[in-house]
Amino acid sequence: MPVTLSLPVTLVQRLKKYAKANEASYASIVMDAIVSSRDELALLVSRLRPDEESDGIFVRTTPRKAEDRTAISFRTRKANVTAIDDLAASDEISAENRSQLCHAALDAFLP
Repeated sequence: MPVTLSLPVTLVQRLKKYAKANEASYASIVMDAIVSSRDELALLVSRLRPDEESDGIFVRTTPRKAEDRTAISFRTRKANVTAIDDLAASDEISAENRSQLCHAALDAFLP
């Protein structure tokens, strides 16, 4: 199943370099990154969320620093995509989307 992630350009550069050096597929690296950071994923994802402040009536969102982003695509089994999406949507992780989850995991995993 095709998967497209929107990730910071610098992270995609690290991913490509790692994939080439280790002769590994993007899908394999993404899954390795998620597995290796599983215990800290909730914290890693929370660091990517926009800051929110409430004045008692309204909640205001301040985005994190903007980074240039690019898309990266790969193919993997539908069951793997479902597992990533389920983890991202879980109450424990609460990622905004699969890209945010993968961003957090890859950033912690890649040199």
